Amino acid sequence: MTVVARDYQIELVGAAWAEICQAPTALAVLPTGGGKTVCIAELMRKSMAVKHNIRIMMLMGRVDLVKQNEQALARVLDRRQIGVYCGSLKRRELSRPITVASIQSIGDIQMPFVDLLVVDEVHNLDEDQDDGRYLKFIEKAQAKNPNLKIVGFTATPFRSKGLIYGEKMLFKKIAYRKSIKEMIAMGYLCEPKLKGSAHAFDVSRLRLRAGDYRQEDVNELVSNKDIVHEQVADALGRMDGRVSCVWACANIEHCNLVANELMQLGERVTTVHSKLNSDARAQNLGAFIGGAIRHMSFVSILSEGFDHPPIDCVVLMRPTRSPVLYVQTCGRGLRPYPGKEDCLVLDYGQVVKTLGPLDEPNVKNKKSESGEAPVKECPDCFTFVFAGVRSCPECGFAFPEPKPTIEKLDRKADSETEILSKALKPETKINNFAFLAMHESKNGNLCVKITYATHDVKSPWGAHFGDTEFFVTTSPWAMERLERRLTDLDVDLPGIPFEDEICVPGTFEVVKTKDGAYDRILSVKRTAAPEPVLVKDDTSFDFGFNEPRANSPMDIGF
Repeated sequence: MTVVARDYQIELVGAAWAEICQAPTALAVLPTGGGKTVCIAELMRKSMAVKHNIRIMMLMGRVDLVKQNEQALARVLDRRQIGVYCGSLKRRELSRPITVASIQSIGDIQMPFVDLLVVDEVHNLDEDQDDGRYLKFIEKAQAKNPNLKIVGFTATPFRSKGLIYGEKMLFKKIAYRKSIKEMIAMGYLCEPKLKGSAHAFDVSRLRLRAGDYRQEDVNELVSNKDIVHEQVADALGRMDGRVSCVWACANIEHCNLVANELMQLGERVTTVHSKLNSDARAQNLGAFIGGAIRHMSFVSILSEGFDHPPIDCVVLMRPTRSPVLYVQTCGRGLRPYPGKEDCLVLDYGQVVKTLGPLDEPNVKNKKSESGEAPVKECPDCFTFVFAGVRSCPECGFAFPEPKPTIEKLDRKADSETEILSKALKPETKINNFAFLAMHESKNGNLCVKITYATHDVKSPWGAHFGDTEFFVTTSPWAMERLERRLTDLDVDLPGIPFEDEICVPGTFEVVKTKDGAYDRILSVKRTAAPEPVLVKDDTSFDFGFNEPRANSPMDIGF
């Protein structure tokens, strides 16, 4: 099967590449369901094209992810280039260009030479169970190769104790990020639909340890059979039409308790947790994935790396203050699937109230916001709606007028929070012209400017009215984006810089959205063939990515 990279996946690879051209590390953030393995494969392909004898290692923390990532990479790359180093799989292959390895197995051997280290689920970097084994491995790899390049991938660039990047950390900044809202707007993820409940656990008395609730307190709370019975019955009454439901539980006993309650109510259910052997786990997963069973209760093992697009209901039964667990668990249900309109998220652990929006959860060392919460919870149907709404769109409940606020409220203390920080509603415009011209930004960067307009009318200062986007000519990432946009427009440039403005008449469907105070163009689609107006010079345009050259972005010092 041929896998074709999406535009944003190519953008991610270009941005990560540009970052490691000038720095030893790059951090890429892509939501669950965004296809990060395709990005990793493309990054590996690009690296192997630069250095024929390159050694690449992909590092992860779980055996099931090792096997899963090997299979995913093999759908994009030549399987013969990929080796696996994992003791549990009885494979110790280090002679191939690419090694997919578990940190538990590779961390204790004599350090091999590595040019490029790709760390999957990089938010686990220093929170694994082996007291910093990732960081110890990276130190040994850097000692073996001072020019080592490290690229980290995650959907959650934070942990309970804070962000995973910063000036004093391994990753200084995010090289590329795609948000959940953007992915929903582009149709690559489906929208989460959150419902609270009157039967949610009372978490007010839970004590904290290392940023999350103490496990012994949580264990005691979720062991109450009467409350769990009420929660399961309540949830079943709210998931009519849902075909594939997962229940995130706090521990194995809680997982089995939820499963037993479902069975007593006539539902077909299976369980997945760490006490099951590999055969039993595979059998249970197979029954759920095959559609024979509607419900699956699990304990954290599915919070990362489990891909099953039909999931259309996620039930949060585990109280937690971990933003990683929150985002990763909800992400199991955001992949689109034929006939699936959205994903219902039922929250019985007060997770959303505690952690905030799914795409911008509260993180300890992240600058907090103040003021009114972006949404509030309807007391009748428990739907979360925007704070300014005066009546619930689901049940019609009339909210009372808000009281004047005297003190600024910390966002974490507020109990009314939405599942996404704000709605992202893309706007589609039909334009009749695209104008291409050179442009110099305020800070002196030379850019290619594209303006999409409905009429060939210029402003008093000589520019066309319309939606614009800019491509910085010194950025390899921007140049790759420009190349794809030129393909969208079906036009060639004579070179960069070029003198005369190029007018491309036709019909163009431009999808844009708000990104802060500015508009951001998400996609451009030609719906009618244009007739480009050629400028003086019609020589071919070379983006300079075919062959390495002096001071080229291809020369990153492997």
